[in-house]
Amino acid sequence: MPELKEYAKYIANQSDGKAFLVIESDGSLYEVKQEDEYNQYFMVYVGEQREDHRANWEWFYVRKDLDKILWYNLPEDQSYSLSEWRDSSNYKSRQYTLNQGN
Repeated sequence: MPELKEYAKYIANQSDGKAFLVIESDGSLYEVKQEDEYNQYFMVYVGEQREDHRANWEWFYVRKDLDKILWYNLPEDQSYSLSEWRDSSNYKSRQYTLNQGN
């Protein structure tokens, strides 16, 4: 996902190198329904790591076979395809923030 490279660059620039992008999964599998079909996905956390805390940026589901990624909207408790995410106001506001910081 090209967005993650942009996130990493933005975080490093805005923090003067004091923070970095972190991407983690605990390896647990979750049953996720997408397009009337259930599949097993890993939940992946994407955030900003500082010396004393973390800031949440995004959550994703990555299908067990690594063939599909979904964006997870935490407040809505809903998952969306990457194209739906990229068309959403959540994505557009994040991109606006990234563009203002460069």
